[in-house]
Amino acid sequence: AREMNALWRQSRRLANSNTVPDALRGRPDDVLAVVLFGHQYGLAPAHSVAQLWIIKGRIVPSSLVLSGVAMRAGHEVRIEESSSEACTVAIRRKGTDFWQRATWTISDAERAGLASKDLWRQYPADMLMHGVEREEGAPPPSRLLDFELVVRESTGPALHLAPR
Repeated sequence: AREMNALWRQSRRLANSNTVPDALRGRPDDVLAVVLFGHQYGLAPAHSVAQLWIIKGRIVPSSLVLSGVAMRAGHEVRIEESSSEACTVAIRRKGTDFWQRATWTISDAERAGLASKDLWRQYPADMLMHGVEREEGAPPPSRLLDFELVVRESTGPALHLAPR
């Protein structure tokens, strides 16, 4: 209860800050939801509002968060190409020699109706790298490793990878 109260106080302060995304400004309940979601990833509240996005009503971790989770689990993640035209990410599961690759191109973003959005026009390379607004909503690390993030309630907020 004490920790929840502290997170609520931090969320209220963050919601009134000019440093949070516009979608969260003045919305302490939404900030708290994002902060609680991020807490399960081991993120501090300020990191949560910066690296967890609300897309169509869902909290979606950035590819940086998912890559970090994959690397923390011992998998290797490497960006092989990053330009305004394409991004290729390679993943190697812990204990294997095989590299899996996924490429997301500006053509893919156009087909998904994303490339015409302001952020995509202003920062195409960044948006391709993060790729979180794709239809499947999963950046390459989760798609290539085919994992879902699971929080084990019995041992507190610990994170582990579980095969789907």
